[in-house]
Amino acid sequence: MRALPLIFALTLTCGVPVAFAQTQDEDHSAHHPASSTQPQATPPSEHDHGAAAASPLQDNMRNIEALMQQIRETSDPARKKELLGQHLQALVGIGQRVPSAAWPSGTT
Repeated sequence: MRALPLIFALTLTCGVPVAFAQTQDEDHSAHHPASSTQPQATPPSEHDHGAAAASPLQDNMRNIEALMQQIRETSDPARKKELLGQHLQALVGIGQRVPSAAWPSGTT
């Protein structure tokens, strides 16, 4: 008796798509729009993909990355503390430049 519900479920699962299948070609063409005579949009060929000058935020991020590299390489505690202070100031600078809507909720 446990096989009966399984057979019923499989019959419904496999049978329902067949019931809604299209039977005529004109049914298929009914949901496609008429082909337009306008050409497809293409991107301009002179697009530079970001080869222009870096933004101030990008410059600040490069500075932060360079500071982190210097922090990793130095072994002098006083120099490391100074570099960490500069790193913190650079991070605060990014926080002031980026609109609050860009930050995840609860972090500002």
